[in-house]
Amino acid sequence: MSDDNEQNLLNYKLQLQQVEAALELDKDNAELLALKTELDEIIGLTLQLLGRDPSEAVEVGEAFGWKVGDHCSALWARDRQYYPAVITEVRRDGTCFVSFAHLPSGSHAEQCQVSLLKPLADGAKPGADVHGSESGAASLTAQGSNAQAAKKRRREERTKALEAKMRKVAKRAEREKEMEAVVEQEKKSWQSFSKKIKKQGRIGKSIFATPGPDNPKGRVGVGTCGIAGKGMTPFAAPQYRPPGASGGGAGGSGAGYHHHQYPPSTTN
Repeated sequence: MSDDNEQNLLNYKLQLQQVEAALELDKDNAELLALKTELDEIIGLTLQLLGRDPSEAVEVGEAFGWKVGDHCSALWARDRQYYPAVITEVRRDGTCFVSFAHLPSGSHAEQCQVSLLKPLADGAKPGADVHGSESGAASLTAQGSNAQAAKKRRREERTKALEAKMRKVAKRAEREKEMEAVVEQEKKSWQSFSKKIKKQGRIGKSIFATPGPDNPKGRVGVGTCGIAGKGMTPFAAPQYRPPGASGGGAGGSGAGYHHHQYPPSTTN
């Protein structure tokens, strides 16, 4: 049960490292921040379950006496068996990277818990596999000597990724600033133009407005048929004359009837 908890603790710490690496590129990501908080709590509870102080010193590697280049027997996560390996990196969070002798040369180093490392069995050689055969000794020695170079390379890659992210953010901020400057300049130009027009008195009501108390000389047809600027055509309403009314002669013969006649109203 203790080994299971140790393996779970390792998995939680691996996840936490991935989240922290992602936060280096996006520090304000709410989901990543919430996940980091949750993983911190789970790791603390797991440490308590293992009977270890959650606030224990982070220099776990030194506490167990392991350092980069040491040969050891490490737990392989795939089959949970111990194999000879060499330590390529020790981290402050209690984990380390090891290269297994039974894996092909050039394989990626795998992460495991420092507390689970064991010294090599008596008589076992650094390059021996689980069956005791000698294989990969030269590879382990080379990997141990190149551990610092590999660590430096990973650190440089993280630094480059962070710098690229910072350049991208700075470029976006500069572009937004330029856009704000253009908008502000256009705003000032329009305000200046508006003030100039008002000073010249060139803003008024339309000359085509319907005639009214404030505009009795509304004009229509401006610019067409040579009648530009003329007033509206006068219109005389017809007068009503009842049937039989005299047009001016005696006798009322109706000879002078007006052209417009209207039928009598049928309204009661």
